[in-house]
Amino acid sequence: MTYSRRFYRALRKNRLILLGGSIVSIITVIAILAPYIAPYSPTDMQLSQRFEFWSPEHLFGTDKYGRDVLSRVVYGARYSLYIGFLSVLISASVGVVLGLLAGYYEATQSAIMRITDLALAFPDIMLALVLIAIFGPGLYNVILAISLFQVPQFIRLTNSFTVLLKRRDFIEAAEAIGMNGFRVLRKHILPNCLAPLVIQATLFLPSAILTASGLSFIGLGVQPPTPEWGLMINLGREYMRQAPNVVLYPGLALMLAVMGFNFLGDGLREIMDPKLKRRM
Repeated sequence: MTYSRRFYRALRKNRLILLGGSIVSIITVIAILAPYIAPYSPTDMQLSQRFEFWSPEHLFGTDKYGRDVLSRVVYGARYSLYIGFLSVLISASVGVVLGLLAGYYEATQSAIMRITDLALAFPDIMLALVLIAIFGPGLYNVILAISLFQVPQFIRLTNSFTVLLKRRDFIEAAEAIGMNGFRVLRKHILPNCLAPLVIQATLFLPSAILTASGLSFIGLGVQPPTPEWGLMINLGREYMRQAPNVVLYPGLALMLAVMGFNFLGDGLREIMDPKLKRRM
């Protein structure tokens, strides 16, 4: 069965794949086109229009500084996706390289995997808090912290597949004809690890977005006046009775983004995981 046929068959059996892909696509388009979609600048203040619940000029209302909530939610998609994609890209790049080296070269396996096991002993959010305490709050420090605590997961996954693959006949044949180790890793082992790595990256994206929002919510992440969803919820929580819209809309946006990526990741796992393919 071809890949496209497997995809459409899985799509028919699990509508959440289509739902997750649609949500992610819509949020991605909003993030890319934020300057054209947002009716106002996310940082423009109009103190005379504080805490409007709804008006034709401000469909989502305004916050305590008179800033348009709709514009801030739209720009928040850009920051949240930027943090998610960049942190996963960095952690995957570092983790895959170290995992390949640890799995293929026995001389490096012990050192890399012991450090990985030590990092995995700490809860993710605790490790992120420690790193933020060291580096300080801010957009790029949040990205660095999230990237670093995701690296061990990619190392362990890549190492496991590399150890299994290097015992296969086609790897031994490549080595027998004189192919060096780096070429074996690049041409044979890495392509066969891509499916689980793509699934892992997709499932890590909502975790990265949620962690970044959590750090911003407690004041250790993105700093004002950046329109990030977690920060918007934090700034508006004191006024929930007076202006619930200030918290409601960024909260809904965060929930939809996390839900969409989770649905998409589960759908990709159904399509690309060989064990699940046998059940379909």
